[in-house]
Amino acid sequence: MSGNHRTSHSASGGYRTASGSHRAATGGHHTVGAGGSGGGGGRPGRGRLLLILTGAVVGMAACAVAVVLVVAHQRTGRSGVIAPQADRHSATVSADRMVVPDSCGLVDDQFAGNLVPNFDRNQMTAASNTDQHSQCVWSQLSGGRRRQLTVELRAIAASGSSSGSAVATQQWTSEQADDLAGKGLTSSQHVTAHRAVDGVGDAAYAAYNVDDSQGYGDAAVNVRLGNILITVHYGGSDGGSANATPLASGAAMDGAASAAQKVAKALANSS
Repeated sequence: MSGNHRTSHSASGGYRTASGSHRAATGGHHTVGAGGSGGGGGRPGRGRLLLILTGAVVGMAACAVAVVLVVAHQRTGRSGVIAPQADRHSATVSADRMVVPDSCGLVDDQFAGNLVPNFDRNQMTAASNTDQHSQCVWSQLSGGRRRQLTVELRAIAASGSSSGSAVATQQWTSEQADDLAGKGLTSSQHVTAHRAVDGVGDAAYAAYNVDDSQGYGDAAVNVRLGNILITVHYGGSDGGSANATPLASGAAMDGAASAAQKVAKALANSS
């Protein structure tokens, strides 16, 4: 049984470019008539010519200094301090993604079947799936070999002067601390392993916990990709409900990490 797919959306943000017009300065030139080296209306003598050339160079230098001072004043607003470019924050905010695609569409059936054989796929309800949030579950929880894969996407919005990526970084860091501490787990669950996950998104980690009452092992990989948080859970057990053995930490974390890498790559290619 497979859940319905939500139509994928994509968002793109434009970068605002600042442009300024430059005014070209032109000056007229006059021809100096030919004549003797003495006084009168002929060509000036060497000493006079040197004075004229020196005056021209000084005048040009003064103009150049004036232009530099005007540009510096326009950039700083006060002497010696370069003001931050207003477009820098605007470009960062516009780069944030405001819509996430359908999470069910980022994992193909063959890949999901390798992790969860004979899976049932279930997209979460429309109430929890929005343009900023999407979650999909592949599960096989009957018989002696239980497995479940969950992929969740969250678009984190900007807040105040902080971009969505900056807010997502803070949230990712907070969730990492909570996951490694086992916050939110039941009394029968405890974290037994965790590790960094390299080469996936901008930052990623994995945390593995065991539920003693269910004999179930679950790994969570949390990835930040810009302002998008990708959370993948992969877990299971073997041996049936009576004497279930949790899916080992290595297999669980490797499976979750491979799914997270696939989702992050698909998400990056869809932008």
